[in-house]
Amino acid sequence: MHPPETQPDPGLALSLESSFFGFYAHAGFAAGLLESGIRPSYFTGSSSGSLIAVLLAAGFSAEEIRSIIFSRKFKWAFWELKSFARGIAMMLYWPGVAGLTSFRDAEKYLANILKDRAPNLEDCRNGEVSIPVANLNLLRTEILTRGSSSAAILASCAVPCLVSPQKLPSGYCWDGGIANSSPFLHFAPDPRIQTIITHHIRHSGIDERWNSPHFRPRISDTLSRGHQLVTDEIHQLHLNEMRACGKLMRPATTTTQRPGLFSSSRFQIQCYDAGFESGKKIASDLKTE
Repeated sequence: MHPPETQPDPGLALSLESSFFGFYAHAGFAAGLLESGIRPSYFTGSSSGSLIAVLLAAGFSAEEIRSIIFSRKFKWAFWELKSFARGIAMMLYWPGVAGLTSFRDAEKYLANILKDRAPNLEDCRNGEVSIPVANLNLLRTEILTRGSSSAAILASCAVPCLVSPQKLPSGYCWDGGIANSSPFLHFAPDPRIQTIITHHIRHSGIDERWNSPHFRPRISDTLSRGHQLVTDEIHQLHLNEMRACGKLMRPATTTTQRPGLFSSSRFQIQCYDAGFESGKKIASDLKTE
């Protein structure tokens, strides 16, 4: 089913929040909005949300985005055979090795996808895009609006220790979700933007395990729980700040199990479908206001 042909809303922004491998739910959410005729003019995304935000701003359709993230090439672009050796080098504090993967293959893959539509962020033709990264040189969040699109996406997706910090012109950068998992605060002084749709992803599996009898946490459980605590706190703080500035906030939350690099296609589709339903619901709410 093709989305209605509607013009972008000049005062509407879409913020896709940090979530480990949240590509699928974010893509589904965007598809739900587009199918319902909701078309933002401003896009921002942190971590996994950065990829979907750039693709939308670059003019990729919901069908094209779905094809990209469900392709086998997409999955394998993030995997490197040298990861085991890099892990040993990290334990030995080897200079220049600060992550299990370097993202070199992923950078080539994304650069090839974006080369004809938006090789740079400022080339995006379907709206303005802004990508947060944690700049380790500047010791602050940096909001990228210019420069290589693929480099910005991968810097914002560079999970600490799993991925080496990505070298950008301004310095070494890690995951944008470290300090800016809800990346819409920079819209506060922009008079062009009145309404902001935010997409927040929660993972139900860790909640269920954490509250089960005789639970003994694994390292993945504690990391997931800590990440959820940080993102929930930042989300609420940023929402409160934006409302105080007079912005109309429309937060949406999708609850899924936690996906991973080697999750089955069926599981990834479930995440996509859950995001799609959230997108349809928020679109319906907007139209009935």
